This record gives sequence, C-alpha cells and structure tokens, in this order.
Amino acid sequence: MAALLLTACTKEVVVLKDAPPPPPPQPGRWADVVHTARGELADPATSVDGIHMVYSEQQQPGESALYVQRLDRGRDGARISIAPAPGEDRMPTYGPNGTWVYFSSNRWGSWDILRTRADGTGPVEQVTHDDIIDEFEPSISPDGEWMAYARSVPGSTDGYRIWIRNLVDGRDIDLQTPGRHPSWDPAGNRIAFQHRPQADGPLWSIFTLEVNNNGRTGALAQIIAPTEDGYGAIAPSWSPDGLNLAFLRTRSSGGPLSGIWTVSSDGGRPIEIHVDTADMFWSMAWGFDERIHAAGRRSGESGLHAFSEPSRNSSITLGKDAERTK
Repeated sequence: MAALLLTACTKEVVVLKDAPPPPPPQPGRWADVVHTARGELADPATSVDGIHMVYSEQQQPGESALYVQRLDRGRDGARISIAPAPGEDRMPTYGPNGTWVYFSSNRWGSWDILRTRADGTGPVEQVTHDDIIDEFEPSISPDGEWMAYARSVPGSTDGYRIWIRNLVDGRDIDLQTPGRHPSWDPAGNRIAFQHRPQADGPLWSIFTLEVNNNGRTGALAQIIAPTEDGYGAIAPSWSPDGLNLAFLRTRSSGGPLSGIWTVSSDGGRPIEIHVDTADMFWSMAWGFDERIHAAGRRSGESGLHAFSEPSRNSSITLGKDAERTK
C-alpha cells in the first residue's frame, strides 16, 4: 500500500488506490427547511435528538448571527437568536447533550471559540483564549470531553493545524496535523478533516485521524483525493452511524463548488447527490435527523435545504423521507 508523509507531520498516511469511476448522481428528495430573505444562511448543525438546528445568517458584510430553529415546525417556523453581538459568529455545533452550542467568533478581535446555552439563555463563555492566533471550527467528541478545532499556524502546510482541547481539565494538544474543518465521528474514535498534501497545492483532500480517549493519535488515512479534472474535497461531515462521510467538491480553497458527495468513511467510490445544475451550496452537514442539510440556493431560492433518501437503491442510505420527520 502506497504511503506519503505530510509536511510538519510524522504520521504515515494510508493512500487509497484509484477507485472505479463514480456512478451517476443519485436521485432523491429535497425539502426546504429554513427560508429567509434577510440574509445569507450558512453552517447548519443539528442537535443529537434531531429536533433542533443551529445556523448562521450573514446580515451584512462583517456581521453574522446565530439562530436556533425546530426542524418539525416547517420552513417558516419561529427561531430564536442566541448570543447576539457585533461581529461574526460562525460555524456553530452542538455539544452531545444539546445544552450548549459551541461556535467561532471574532467579536473580541481574533477568532476564538465560545459557547452559549442552546435555548438562548445565560452568558457567553469563552472556551479558547488567544489574542493573536485564530481558533475556530469546533467539533465536540460524543462524550463531551474533547473539542477538536483548527488553529492558525504560520508556516504550516495549510496555514492551520488540528488541535484538541480537553474540556474537563483545559489541556490543549497540537495533533501536529495540518488541516481545517475537523469533524469528530459519532463513536469518538476518529476525526475527519480537510488537508492539502502538497505544500503549494490549491486542492484539498479529506483525511481521517484516529484519536483515543487520552488524546493520543493513531492511523492517518486519506479518504478522498483530488480528481484528475481538478476538483478537491472540503468540509467533511459524518453520517449519524459513522459509516459514511458527506463533503463538498471544489476547484480551489474558495470555490467554485461542484455539488455534495458522500463516501464510505473507510474510503472507496464517492457518490454524488443529485442537484440541478443551477443549484449552488456553500456549506452542509449530515444531521442527526439522518438528512443532509445544505445552505445555498436551490431553484433560485436562498435558504437551508434538506436532502432525504434516494428513491433508487444506493450503496448508502441518505436519511429519512422529509414527511416522516414531521
């Protein structure tokens, strides 16, 4: 099995061999979950019980806020604002029991990770503290003990490295792994993230890294590599059962994007979710309601949209039909 070495990292990487050509996009059903004409929506994440969603809304350049909304109240259901303040609040995620929402914010200057209660009550607590280095994109382990996040590191291959913080004793551990968008798997054994294997390459790949409950790392595997026609892969998100990953295809670190894809968490042939060629999504997450939630424009309408299971057989299951979640 071929192997390569990551810059600034001493781990051996398992590189997947060439996979067969991907199958055609899978047909499925879309449902509008949240719609608003006020601003651009992004960063969806669902609570573990699959009932609530938190997301960000950019209301003007440099200003974005977080909102929580029930998924069973329809696309125009009432929502609550959480932790409002001047600046940008982005990339929220729930803690394992749904009590806390962790998010990235630059309200105090550099990007830090904060948390607040998911019901909008109580104070905002600062989780990371650095006045110079940016820390963002939190992901909480299923036992609530660890938080994975990206930290800016000058000179790193990607400009960022994956760190973890013990939320019990406050220890920070540098995993010595360049990358962004960490996502902890539902079993708490692996972190998926995006990384550029070539120091000057513009295309991202998806990797997973084994991490035990003491913060020690194990095998590092490349799950998705760039395509021959120049598409990378970004923003991995685990299925609730931990068997698959969803991700976005992109030609560069900033876009343009080319649809939502899924792949086995052990690698293999990726499958594209069917979207109209005019649709465009810029962020997504595999929700605990077993649907893939995507922020973007679909059929000319901006909002958050949910993809339910394909109507034909597939090598994976992409969640429940929209009607069954109401």
